[in-house]
Amino acid sequence: MGKCDVKVDGPTLERIQKEVNWSAPDAHEQASRFIRQTMLEAAQEYHKNGDAALGAYRDKKRPTFLAKEFDGLLQNSPFLVEYIPEFHRYLDEYPKAELADADSYLYWSRVQFGLRPTVRLNHVVIYPFGEGDDVAVAIGSKMLYASHYFHTALELKFLVKDSAHPEKVGFYLISLNRSRSDGLTGLFGGIVRSAAQSEARKGLAFALESGKQVLEEAYQEHTQQNSPTRR
Repeated sequence: MGKCDVKVDGPTLERIQKEVNWSAPDAHEQASRFIRQTMLEAAQEYHKNGDAALGAYRDKKRPTFLAKEFDGLLQNSPFLVEYIPEFHRYLDEYPKAELADADSYLYWSRVQFGLRPTVRLNHVVIYPFGEGDDVAVAIGSKMLYASHYFHTALELKFLVKDSAHPEKVGFYLISLNRSRSDGLTGLFGGIVRSAAQSEARKGLAFALESGKQVLEEAYQEHTQQNSPTRR
């Protein structure tokens, strides 16, 4: 396959060559509409057929099958099987597997990651598990598509109650990001990797600080609403 500005699989590359009039003055707008429509179709196919719909990139000598790449991430995350096997199974076998009490949705985002903006399509799962005082929450964000840099990624967050101090309202937030990247080797790749890592750290720090602020404001509001009225 030829060199592309964004990652696409073989059938999509053939379609964009046919359906976009690259000599037209509005070729860029046509291409943008095509990409948006393609992402919608990809989300619909994933909703029906799961990882089998993710396809393969063929910009190298050997094709990269995205389902296999994501399966590799799961295989290297044995703690999921050990502690919440039903969550692991849902990520692996969606949409065939069911996960009671879970919320699940797909969304797309445009982020500044590395040296150029990257469009991503993600599947998020929010799952409360455990019983009584041991209830915790697992949040998984599975990357289905990225226009640059990545084949796949899995972002995991766990909210675990601070059982050592039951008198306090608090919990631990555990964050783990795993990914399989492309084109981040060599001299130029090293520059991109450094920029990507820097942006990832900034993004995580911003998310933690923003989350801390929102939780503190919510807790203060809850405390004020439930405190006795002073006279």
